[in-house]
Amino acid sequence: MVSAKSKLCRAESPPIRLRIPVSEQTEKQRAMKKECRKIGRSMASSRYRRRQGEAGKTTNRLRMAKKRAQMTDGEKAATNERRKAAAAASYLRNRKTVLRKAQDKRIATFIEKVGHPDADLWYPYRRNTYRVGEQAGVSTNPRIYL
Repeated sequence: MVSAKSKLCRAESPPIRLRIPVSEQTEKQRAMKKECRKIGRSMASSRYRRRQGEAGKTTNRLRMAKKRAQMTDGEKAATNERRKAAAAASYLRNRKTVLRKAQDKRIATFIEKVGHPDADLWYPYRRNTYRVGEQAGVSTNPRIYL
């Protein structure tokens, strides 16, 4: 059952237009539509890449399993050595990034432990940090924890 008030509101409201012609759109509306299209395209491309990536991984896995089944033990050993060398080179390339992330994590842990807004200024930076982990570099100096 529809009330008289809702009928009155519907009669007074302007007709709903699902699509505003480009000539009547404001700059803000155009920019918003452009941004929405951009987001939609990026989401679609990421979906496509994800699907292609999964399919590619599956086909590569099957291809490599078939290839390894035909290899001799010597060839398998040589392949494993090449893979180890590639992994070591990749690790050395990414080492700075890994250490920087580890230091950021240590600083965040330090700030959380101290609980002061200026705690990031008190963090005792270390040079030549080789260890990766939360505890590598957290100072135990009691004067820092004011």
